[in-house]
Amino acid sequence: MTLQKSILRVQLGRGVDTSATDIVLEPGQLEVLENAVIEKAGRLEKRKGCSSSTYDLSATQNPISTFVYRDNLIIESDEASISLIGSDNESVYSSGLGLTSYFESELFHASGSNGYHQIQPSIALSHSGDYFGIAYVQGEWDPDQNAVRYKYVVDVLDAVTGTIVSGGRAITARGSDDDFVGKIKIVAHGSSDAADDSFAVYYEYRDGSGNISIRKAKFAHNTFSITGSEIVAASAYRQTEGENWFDVVEHTAGSGNYQKVHLVYTEYSSSTHYATYQLDTDGSLGTAVKVNTGAAIKHMTAYKSSAGGTARVYYAYALGAAVHIRQHTEADATAGAVGASNTVSSTVMTESGGWCDSEDGSKVEYWCTMGTTSSAFVSKSCRHQVTPGTGAFDGDEAPLHQNAWMSLPPIKTSAGIHYFLSQENRNTEDNDSTLHTVVVFHNIADNPASMTISQALSKSIIGSTLRQELIRSHVNGITPRFVVKDDYYYSVLPRATNIQTWSNTSTGAVAAVINSQSHLLKITVDKPIYETSRVQLGGELFICPGSIKSTSSEKVHEAGFFYKPGIALAEAAAGSLDSSGVYQYRACWEWADSFGNLHRSEPSDAESLTLTSTNTGVTVTCDSLAMSMKGASSQQVNLVLYRTQNAGNVFNRVATIESSAPTLISHHDKVSDSNAAAGSFLYTEGGELANVAPPASRYIESHRNRIFAITEDNRIWFSKEYANKTGLGWSEEFQIPIDGLGHNKPAALCSAGNDLVIFREQSTWSVSGEGPAKTGVGEFYKPRQVSSTIGALMNSPTLYTDGKVYFQNVRGIFRMSGDGFEYVGAPVEDLLGSSRVVAIRHHQETETIRFALSDKVLSFNYREDAWSNYTYGLSEGETIVGMENINDIIYIVTSGDKILKEDSSYKIGSTYMPMKLKTGWISFNEIQGFGRVYRFSILGESRDKHVMTVKVYYDYDDSASVDTYTFTTSSATDAKLQFRGHLSKQKCEAVKFEIYDADNSASTGDGFAIDHIALEVGMKKGIYRTSETNTIGAD
Repeated sequence: MTLQKSILRVQLGRGVDTSATDIVLEPGQLEVLENAVIEKAGRLEKRKGCSSSTYDLSATQNPISTFVYRDNLIIESDEASISLIGSDNESVYSSGLGLTSYFESELFHASGSNGYHQIQPSIALSHSGDYFGIAYVQGEWDPDQNAVRYKYVVDVLDAVTGTIVSGGRAITARGSDDDFVGKIKIVAHGSSDAADDSFAVYYEYRDGSGNISIRKAKFAHNTFSITGSEIVAASAYRQTEGENWFDVVEHTAGSGNYQKVHLVYTEYSSSTHYATYQLDTDGSLGTAVKVNTGAAIKHMTAYKSSAGGTARVYYAYALGAAVHIRQHTEADATAGAVGASNTVSSTVMTESGGWCDSEDGSKVEYWCTMGTTSSAFVSKSCRHQVTPGTGAFDGDEAPLHQNAWMSLPPIKTSAGIHYFLSQENRNTEDNDSTLHTVVVFHNIADNPASMTISQALSKSIIGSTLRQELIRSHVNGITPRFVVKDDYYYSVLPRATNIQTWSNTSTGAVAAVINSQSHLLKITVDKPIYETSRVQLGGELFICPGSIKSTSSEKVHEAGFFYKPGIALAEAAAGSLDSSGVYQYRACWEWADSFGNLHRSEPSDAESLTLTSTNTGVTVTCDSLAMSMKGASSQQVNLVLYRTQNAGNVFNRVATIESSAPTLISHHDKVSDSNAAAGSFLYTEGGELANVAPPASRYIESHRNRIFAITEDNRIWFSKEYANKTGLGWSEEFQIPIDGLGHNKPAALCSAGNDLVIFREQSTWSVSGEGPAKTGVGEFYKPRQVSSTIGALMNSPTLYTDGKVYFQNVRGIFRMSGDGFEYVGAPVEDLLGSSRVVAIRHHQETETIRFALSDKVLSFNYREDAWSNYTYGLSEGETIVGMENINDIIYIVTSGDKILKEDSSYKIGSTYMPMKLKTGWISFNEIQGFGRVYRFSILGESRDKHVMTVKVYYDYDDSASVDTYTFTTSSATDAKLQFRGHLSKQKCEAVKFEIYDADNSASTGDGFAIDHIALEVGMKKGIYRTSETNTIGAD
């Protein structure tokens, strides 16, 4: 029977769609579409190519992120440098913007109550890796004794979620003398010789006679009763408080070793002081290896490391002004036992510090704080480095920083050492009440060398944690260690929570103390694949790699000031103040950035002084600002003094003094009241809220001339509104209230016209309103829930354009508008897979939204709702690390040190860029219908010399093409492209076409555009007849 022929039209221009199988794709929907753009409806043509060039950075540095500032491309490297790239793709000045490094922190409650002060916390990770053990000393008010009493408490947390699974377990039979604070340490310890979920705590026990011993208690993660027994007798352990120290560290895990713990302690026996080491094997102590120290020692800490290839045990202690480090092999405490010491003049150790391996992994480093309580000296944070198996120090930085104490041990990263300092203000320092911030520095120097921060290009502030929430006495000189799980670092610190008052029933006096609660600190130092959030506001580029930092072309520096000044006053002669006058002083730090913005810190507390006798001057002293990168650039940080007039209460500016770390600033104020009255007012005089440093944050967004931030404890802060030439200020009062943080954390932000969109992990919210003035008057409206089921991936990039917000969630790429949510990424869900979107950019000329992945760019044409896949010929292992839009030109930076700048060509550098498409299965008589296809015809336009290849597949088998056709054009002139081909397998169910071009000495590589495929077909009733072997049942 003759089949009636007809023409089946396949109109192209609908884009790629991987959400459906290639069998059910409609004609015109494509299984593959690479390097195509839809300039006109129904036509596919090749996208623009890009120039390819390398850029001038050190050979040892690899790019990890990109930013844009004032139409300049900025590239961050894995060696922590951040460099501005000129239009010639060369570094304008390498490391010119300073050093930066990724540091993201998150805080979890590690104890169940904040009604107590919890001090000296310790942390361990079970051998199974499933649980954290947290041990600490807890102080509680005893109304019967009218005093604070102490106990040891243990909590167990899930190591994946940070949730407390067993909390508040006090150790029984601690001792009858509950005013004894004591020390407690926790380690992983198998209940048997296995990697299980059990722990052991070692703690000081003082009996009724005042004898102090070391006890040990083993327990499982779900044990509720913890009782210890003696492991080091009082007859051996040093009894003098302040001179009795011990530490423990796990043996290298493995069969036979899960119940082994290395123990070091201060011993005093036979009238001799020792530093003693013993191996504890499930409660049985090995032979004591003793070092005669000649005098009492303090601050003993232990560490186990395989640096240099051999597992060794290290321990350090302080003997007067000297730091001693001992080491021996883990297998034999008498093998290779060596030691060394280093003296830091006129100091004693005040914080025990901690350990890490050197950056190259060949050495071991010990960091600590040396200092005195005398006003003549400041705390000195020190770095020491030793080589395994040798007796001498390889080097030291003593001091590394002054006016600074170590609040956490250092950690080793691939780019250097991260270390953690808090500033000491001698004038106002109170160990029991001063609230400290933990400031995170980065040091890329492989070996210690004495340099101050203003001199050292190798050091930089990279972040912070616990903003004004750490009390020094709650650490109490015992620096908690880090443990590592899945490339994350974990430690524990007591976080200040509230002020608790107690009434003494005997005297009627009221005692007040700042309470603290143990918090688990989770740190990542590896930059995620997705971009670091960033905004430009007020002439500054703000970036948020775990902490908010900014630059206006000077060194990258911290946002705000971590510390306010701490001033002290003393009478002086030779001035013009009123004799017998009563004066108050305040001070703040000031600094002007390169754009001319004036940044001001929180003012100091007011200090008052009454002049006596003939004194008519005042000497004001203040420690310089040690925790800042602002002084590392050419712009000077100044201490600005404000003073009242005699018996007044209005503060006027009376002096500006340069601050040069780490000196003690001293100023003699002689200004008369009449001259003082002419000085400018302190900025808070008009009711403006004081500026504070923002907390550590992982995400920022600019909205209504402010910056909004998601903080390390999952709150949302926002800044004051930017005012011309005034540095951005923050206030603790400026926060967005959100509920249910534990299970539905804020994940991303997007400014969408008048609203701020808050994406959480499982829901979406929006906030509207003008927000408060700098005085705190006014507010944003309460968050309104937009969706209770759709959220965003943590730290997802977002983009707002034309009333729509684009973002990535657990399913894929979504678009949010006033009409709701659309799963616009469904057609490319197979191309996206489990990849994270690196960046999202809008390209106006092509009406596309570009979604950069690590190996490709997905391009969404929002006019046609069509997708295409852009490829860049990346070499093996090469990835996309950043994508930027500068003046509607797309820049892509790869890990291969390449900058790909979109241009008018159609090549990747000098390499031809093919356009490729593959249709779905085209059924011309319904799916599995029977018929014939005689020939095909392609219609489009030739743009440049090229070779077009057409492959044809038949009957749902695309493992190999049956027909391959080539069509060569030799003219670079635009012309009609039309040709037809005869098909070799005419009797069939369906056909699939794959079409791509190749180079034919092309000048531009533009190739071809394609509009239409036509098939000449004939159809017959019934389904397709399969072979007998594929047919079952009777005919």
